Amino acid sequence: RWEERLALWAQEYRRATAAAPWLVPLMAGQPVEDRLTQELYEVLFQLLRQAGLPEADWTSAATMFDVIVLGSAVDAASPVPLWRSVPPELPLLAGAVARYDTEERKLQGFSMAVRAAVAMVCSCTDSAAAE
Repeated sequence: RWEERLALWAQEYRRATAAAPWLVPLMAGQPVEDRLTQELYEVLFQLLRQAGLPEADWTSAATMFDVIVLGSAVDAASPVPLWRSVPPELPLLAGAVARYDTEERKLQGFSMAVRAAVAMVCSCTDSAAAE
């Protein structure tokens, strides 16, 4: 199914970029001119077409996935724990950090974002089909 392939596409893209998070600002500031990267986006556009997303939304969807993947790649280099010295006056943050601010948080957050993005693509295709 296209949903699973789209999630896998995002996971592979993240795996590649998370290996060198310091390159993300350089990548984001350059036009995409190399063939390998263009082929990566060609695969993404094929998946979006299979999903039934209107072509007019493909570049916006690509930007959405870039934000998720590149942001997650930068987060991959963040320290654990991320939140430190949380004062007791912030009990919700302190409690959540004490229990859940682990290395797994990074991949779990990425997975949540990918599921939300795939659901968004699904919702756009449903509304386009209804019109």
